[in-house]
Amino acid sequence: RFELEYNPFRLPDVFLPAAEEIVKLFPSERIESYYIPYSKKAALGGQIRPTKGKLYSRFTNCKRAMTLAKLPSSQGSSDDNVGIGTMSVIASDHEKSCYNQLQQPSDDYEEVFRNWRQCSNLRMMNLKLLGTPQMYISALRCLVKPFGYRLLVHDFDEKYPHVKDISIHKVWQKISSALIDFAKSKNLQSRDLLNETDFADKNLLSLRLLPWFFKPSVYRSKPMKKCTKLSRQEMTEKFVPIVSTTEELEARIKSRQEHLKFFDLSVQPFMIALGEPSNIRSYVVVLNNDIRYQFHDCLSALEVTFKINYALDLPSPAEIRDVWQAIDQLVYKVNSAMRPGTSVFLSEFCPRLKNC
Repeated sequence: RFELEYNPFRLPDVFLPAAEEIVKLFPSERIESYYIPYSKKAALGGQIRPTKGKLYSRFTNCKRAMTLAKLPSSQGSSDDNVGIGTMSVIASDHEKSCYNQLQQPSDDYEEVFRNWRQCSNLRMMNLKLLGTPQMYISALRCLVKPFGYRLLVHDFDEKYPHVKDISIHKVWQKISSALIDFAKSKNLQSRDLLNETDFADKNLLSLRLLPWFFKPSVYRSKPMKKCTKLSRQEMTEKFVPIVSTTEELEARIKSRQEHLKFFDLSVQPFMIALGEPSNIRSYVVVLNNDIRYQFHDCLSALEVTFKINYALDLPSPAEIRDVWQAIDQLVYKVNSAMRPGTSVFLSEFCPRLKNC
């Protein structure tokens, strides 16, 4: 925890230790991502290098927001303030107590949920101030429990109350049949479609077919600045992979975590089917290495993955962004913005869906 008294001459003394502490907790992160100090003698051409980094950006953004809201900024430390980053969060003793209890894993869901609701404002502010969702979810150890996803889904429902009553299980039945028929009409050369009889769950088949309606993804990783083009089959494996054994599951999770580093991301929930297409034993939604949730059907896993992304304000995976946007438009309509690929697909598919 770092309490910051606003003094521009002391910024290096505060932000640099904070950045170093973050890197110690998360070795995959880099100090330069969080803080680069001001310098008059920059390496390139002797030009002045301004202060940069996530911590400094968060400081300036929050300072501006509080100024606009006419709220007092933090001045020194106070026992009534709770926060990490560039400002303190003014919280009551009760809110602080609830938040502290969430940092301990408890099996009492009713108590955890009560604490979760009663420190909602404090949690949301800390989510913004902590800089990375990884730090936020790592602090709240209650999310490790099997019911942890219900807490994040609650945040989604509070954030988007107009869609909380939508049941994907009711909506997707019609979409699933239409997608399979649409794929057959377009003669998609998907292995799953060619082996349709192997799938006991048609909803899973429809999800595996969805990436085939979009052009192969081309994405660029941040650290390497390297462009990669995926095939449609590779996009499918990024969206809903199927693994047969727990060893394959662990290997896939490890591979995914390594993949996120190329996008400078620490958290991005994804789902994996465990079993064979004819007999899926469970679906696993992975939040990070420590936090995983199991489900018995693919639609529950899909819904939780979608809602966690929006609850934590996480970006959709770059390589299958069109797929997630299509799901949003077909089911929830949370975000009206669409990429061209999504718009083209919906213009072709929606008329067919209405006729089903």
